[in-house]
Amino acid sequence: MMMTQASSYGRKGLEGLLIMILVLLSYVAILSLLTNAFPSGASLKQVVNGNAILAKLNFLNGHNNKPLMFSNGSYELNLGSESEYFAAIVEKINDVKAKGADSVAWSNAAKGLKLANQDAVQTFSRSSAVIRIDDDSYIDMGENSLIVINRMDNDQLLEEKRTRVVMLAGELRGEVTSSNNQTVQLEVATGKAQTKVVSAVREEHTRFSVKVNTNHSSTITVLEGGAEVTSGDQRVQLQRYSAVVIDENNDIQQPETIPAPVDIDKPLDGAEFFYKDFPGTVTFDWGQQSGAYEYQIVIAADRNFSTVLVDKIIEKSYFSHNNLKAGSYYWKVRGIKGMLQGDFSVSRRLKITQDNTPPILQLSLPEGTVSAGTFLINGTTEPKAVAFINNAPVKISATGAFAHAVELKKGVNIIVVEVLDRAGNVSYVSNNIKAR
Repeated sequence: MMMTQASSYGRKGLEGLLIMILVLLSYVAILSLLTNAFPSGASLKQVVNGNAILAKLNFLNGHNNKPLMFSNGSYELNLGSESEYFAAIVEKINDVKAKGADSVAWSNAAKGLKLANQDAVQTFSRSSAVIRIDDDSYIDMGENSLIVINRMDNDQLLEEKRTRVVMLAGELRGEVTSSNNQTVQLEVATGKAQTKVVSAVREEHTRFSVKVNTNHSSTITVLEGGAEVTSGDQRVQLQRYSAVVIDENNDIQQPETIPAPVDIDKPLDGAEFFYKDFPGTVTFDWGQQSGAYEYQIVIAADRNFSTVLVDKIIEKSYFSHNNLKAGSYYWKVRGIKGMLQGDFSVSRRLKITQDNTPPILQLSLPEGTVSAGTFLINGTTEPKAVAFINNAPVKISATGAFAHAVELKKGVNIIVVEVLDRAGNVSYVSNNIKAR
């Protein structure tokens, strides 16, 4: 009887264990389905914080508190004054996600996606997005950025368009320009502060950037135009190439001049480099910039800098790369002073070509005996190659033709012609000329 009872208890324990395993497997399956159904994006904490910021902004504006301001920016899509949607993603690089105001899930953001009130956009590592807010005004989200588009008003009576964006992380760059004789205003909220960019005069615009720093402060930079920054009773006027830091307590620090654009030196725009078997070293050089403590160099495989290969911050005014394979590259540099970043230089292009084919070498040499004395050797090779005849350098024309005089002595004269192309490939001809 006791053995029967123990056996019954054992079966029940085994059944209970099986039930627990089945429940665990079901839980894992449900989690997998949820992961596939809801792509990754900002965390729930970030979204909640974003909504809290929006609520605070609405409260502050309702009580006429002064926002953080920053005055006076070009891009082409007719959004329409009466359109339900007030912004659109016109360019994107790599992984960009968006979330509608009434949506729980993040989804992949496609080029051309229209954005309405309370919609959110997020970029990740090595991704970016350009958002048009008006025909001639846009914001460019850098990597690892998160924004919520709070609202857009199109006031027909005042002829003014107003857009508000809540910025939770990352960096925004952009331009604001008046459109169709209407004033265009962009507000960017960072924490409890706000940055207002206003352009009221056609063809006058402001180029700016707003960055949320890792210590929860924010940096506002004016690259073109002018700006007014206010926070509470604090007010600062920014001019071109100036910036201000708003600390974590929303106090405005003393404005500073940002480093001026860097004058890049070498390689020249359109420069070409050649290699035979392994890439050689390419050195990017620029002059020391007054006021810059460091420099940021960016090298990309396209002129829009969507495929970035190098993005480094260094102290020296040069950078060497020894593994750029065949292709075209674009590079630019800017100076950095603490939290302040200067404007990027004009970008330059360079081309790298792999060439392991020896250069052509054609010579006109006599077949019989010639007279001793001065003799002219004519030949053809690749343009921009280097030629030597009996170790003496020879000038090559733009078409690759060359001519060089040698002194022949009576008897047999050995003539050696060598040609070296830009990749290091060599061609040579050795011939005997008999003179009498």
